[in-house]
Order: sequence, then C-alpha cells, then structure tokens
Amino acid sequence: MSEETKLKEKYMEFQMLEQSLAHLNQKKASIENQMNEFVSLQESLDSLKNSKDNSPMFSPLGSGVFIKSELKDSKNVLVNIGSNIAIERTVDDSKELVEKQMTELRGILIKLESEIGKGLEKGNALSAELAKLSQKDHEHGPDCKH
Repeated sequence: MSEETKLKEKYMEFQMLEQSLAHLNQKKASIENQMNEFVSLQESLDSLKNSKDNSPMFSPLGSGVFIKSELKDSKNVLVNIGSNIAIERTVDDSKELVEKQMTELRGILIKLESEIGKGLEKGNALSAELAKLSQKDHEHGPDCKH
C-alpha cells in the first residue's frame, strides 16, 4: 500500500472519529441538560412538600408564562408513565423516582465520558500518525512538484 493511500485512509479514519466524538459530546450535553432538569424538579418537589394546601402559587403555562393558582394537594403529584398516562404518587415517591433516574443518568454520563476519553486518545494517536505520514509523503527532495 502506498504512503499516499495510507495517508488517505488514516485521514478518513480521523474524520469518522471526529464525527463520532461530536455525536458523543451531543449525547453528553443532552444528558447534562436532563440532569439539570431533574435537579430543578427535586427543588420543586421539596418546595411543594413544604407548602400547605390552598396556598397561592404560580403555575407555568409554558415559555416563561405563568398563571396565579391555588395548591389543592401538597402531598401528591401526577407522574407521566408514558403514552400520556399519568398516575398519582406521593411527593416522596416521586422524589425517589427522580433520584433513581438521576443515578441512571450519572452512570450513562460516566460511560460517555470514558468513551470520549478513549476517542480523544485515539484521535491524538491518529493525528500523530497523520503528521508522520504527511511528512514522509513530502520528503521527495527539492525538485518535488507537489
């Protein structure tokens, strides 16, 4: 296999690795966003737990728009279990569920960070190989036209 062919193959491998790392970083950012939402949810559940029934509150409608409302039940919440089906759960049960989900996300995040680390190491090795192959490719002497 010629040096030029090796160089092209290594460059393609490097580009594929870069794409893979970009995808892993997107997944990581998405999981970090989910974890931030869960932290916010835990804070809201704590606040709810310390509230009294019939207390005034603001309920979000979306995009930063709220409506004044009144808390009817500070002990229970509705939890979406999928397919637009919600079940009633206590605030404490809901907090446990959120903590379990956060633990799962932490595990996924650790695996992703490990994969990203391995990918970066491989990328550094490929980059060094590319530099070496590129240098060899251009050691043809002063009369070389390319």
